[in-house]
Amino acid sequence: MTGKAQGFIPAGLNSVVQPFGDPVICLYDLAKLSGDIVIDAMRTRPMIIIGGILQENPFFVPPDELPQELRERKAKRDIADT
Repeated sequence: MTGKAQGFIPAGLNSVVQPFGDPVICLYDLAKLSGDIVIDAMRTRPMIIIGGILQENPFFVPPDELPQELRERKAKRDIADT
């Protein structure tokens, strides 16, 4: 998954399923994804299951805020790399 897609796909899913009110469980293959991708994906979920327990996600970021945060993070990395 490219850097641009990392936060946008999970964040976009919220806006698609939210009107229906149905629960959706997203599974992530930790062996195939880097930690930063998994953390950003988790941050797009208002509720998360950790250790088999459903709980409110204290790190939740509203879907419209995460893309801007990811752009700012990338800009800082690009500056640091120069």
